[in-house]
Amino acid sequence: MSGSRGKAKNQATSSQKGKTTVVRQSRSATVEPEVQERGKTRATGVLEVDEDSQEIGDAEKGREFLEEKLLMVPRGSPITLDMLTSALFQAAALPGIGLPAINAVRAVAFLLKEVELEEVAEAVRAIAIAQFDEVAKNLKELTEGLKEKLTEDLEKKMSMLEKKATDLTETVEKAVQQQAGNPGSASYRDALNRGISGAPMDANPWLAAKENIRQHQSLIDIPRESKLRDCINTVLVGKFAEAMGKATDQKHKIRSALKLQNGGILVEMASDEGAVWMASKANAEAFLRELGEAAASVKLRSYNVVAYYVPLNLDPNSEKDRREIEEVNNIPEGGLMKLRWIKPPARRRTDQRFAHVIATFSDADAANRAIVNDWWLPLL
Repeated sequence: MSGSRGKAKNQATSSQKGKTTVVRQSRSATVEPEVQERGKTRATGVLEVDEDSQEIGDAEKGREFLEEKLLMVPRGSPITLDMLTSALFQAAALPGIGLPAINAVRAVAFLLKEVELEEVAEAVRAIAIAQFDEVAKNLKELTEGLKEKLTEDLEKKMSMLEKKATDLTETVEKAVQQQAGNPGSASYRDALNRGISGAPMDANPWLAAKENIRQHQSLIDIPRESKLRDCINTVLVGKFAEAMGKATDQKHKIRSALKLQNGGILVEMASDEGAVWMASKANAEAFLRELGEAAASVKLRSYNVVAYYVPLNLDPNSEKDRREIEEVNNIPEGGLMKLRWIKPPARRRTDQRFAHVIATFSDADAANRAIVNDWWLPLL
């Protein structure tokens, strides 16, 4: 009975077409304001929580709880948004949590993930802008520096080209004037005369240097049994320098010594004075004595000149004829080393009166002087 009364108080039952409908009575008026007030609080702000009744009261305890439940691993790792998001997803999967709580936790996790992506994108954007500005500034400075450097180099090159062009123009004008004053091509003799009169003979620096080396060289012919044949070039330079110091007080220096395949030694003096000293027969003999090679001989570099149409009364083997040629043509004594006919006398014609001769001189100046002065004419 009591049970049926209780049912009558709380609900009414009606029957329609075999169906039973249970109608719940509305709650008392005292409860409705509480529900409305609670709904108003959720809509207008965060629901207030009683902190005193909660186990987690600060971040440290929260971290300990998460690490204890293995929701945040490994222990002691730096806290990042990604780690917190992962912890929320794992918390939502814990047993005993209702569906609303799961949905709420997962929603917060997804929102945190979006916040993380936005923060990262913003940070990357800021870094990119800063780096771009710095790179642009550096490129601008580099471009300006290169521009100034190129401008400076271009001005220098243009100045050099203008100077070269001016010098070339002057040279061409002088050459044209000389050609206008001297019609026709110059002879070989005229070219030699211009060289002796002061025109630069070293127009080609390489040829001038090569000729200078040739003038400083002497050839030492040593016997086959000489110990100098077994010495290397650097040892020869030392021995020659020592012998030179004993033979003269003028301190002439030996620049180099080179052994030749035929057994001779090519010696180069370091100065013109040394070359002149070695060219003297007496000095060369003194040098060889101090060297301990009295049987050796010094041969100076010679210069051959062809003389055309020389009278046949010349005796190439006559010392008297050679001295006469030197005297008439102002050639130093010993400058004309030897004479020989180009064509052997046995092959001459019976009516022949002239022939060609090769004259060997000891230095280039004597050879050039003989060419310029027509040195064979006094013998006619």
